[in-house]
Amino acid sequence: SKLLFEFGGNLQTLPKKTAIGDPKPFRKFLLADDGMVLCKVDLSMAENRIVAYIGPDLNMIEAFEAGKDLHIMTAALIEDKKYEDVTKQERNDIGKPANHGCNYGEGPMKLAETYGLSVKRAKFIIKRYLESYPGVEHYHYWVMDKAKSDRTLVNCFGRHQTFRDRLTSSEAG
Repeated sequence: SKLLFEFGGNLQTLPKKTAIGDPKPFRKFLLADDGMVLCKVDLSMAENRIVAYIGPDLNMIEAFEAGKDLHIMTAALIEDKKYEDVTKQERNDIGKPANHGCNYGEGPMKLAETYGLSVKRAKFIIKRYLESYPGVEHYHYWVMDKAKSDRTLVNCFGRHQTFRDRLTSSEAG
């Protein structure tokens, strides 16, 4: 339901633990309204798919259409390796952070901080990511231009997101 400021919460972004470090998952403290049920749904790389098709980025689209794991594909492109030669660790330490961070326009400092990388490594990953998926950068520019023009973005379900504070590339991208 809505909070005092007329927007609702997102179960996916709630902390897994309470603020005081209690090992009990925070989500256990949530209650559904009468007659309602809480559930958690994880759509397979849904946000990456949206970026691929809205971008549009043909490399990402081709990977999805071929049933490839995008995190493996991204690690392969960044490291200039064959898809089959990417290790599970490279998938998780390179491909996944690149997809999640770069899709939202994270800069090198934020990417480095979030994923425990050096700034130099983060810069390299971002550069190779944007070279591999040029549609993503086009998408970022489009989103920022739209947000700056009227401070509002509309998702594919017609829901509006209005930006009331200072816009930065990571907020609207």
